[in-house]
Amino acid sequence: MVREKRAHIAPVKKGRCTIPVEIRRYFGFAPEESFYLEFSLDEKTNTITARPVGIHKIEQSWFWTARHQALEREADESLQQGEFSGPFDIEELITSLAELKGQGGS
Repeated sequence: MVREKRAHIAPVKKGRCTIPVEIRRYFGFAPEESFYLEFSLDEKTNTITARPVGIHKIEQSWFWTARHQALEREADESLQQGEFSGPFDIEELITSLAELKGQGGS
């Protein structure tokens, strides 16, 4: 039998709320992690459902911002269209930098 977990919370300023520790533990959300929830509204039953859709370390939060994700998509598209050329690994980088230095580059 699946045990249903419920919690009552009171949203504060700007709709913010704290997810109870029991629920965070159930999903394995560690204190040093940041996570995203997807909210769904069912107008028939007048219910709101939240489900986790992404977990990452807090220090990686910048990577998941809308702006950075848009830049990542742009870079992927450029790469697929052949608009970008290496270096693609450390050896290519070292060779490229040595060539630049030999050409008087800084």
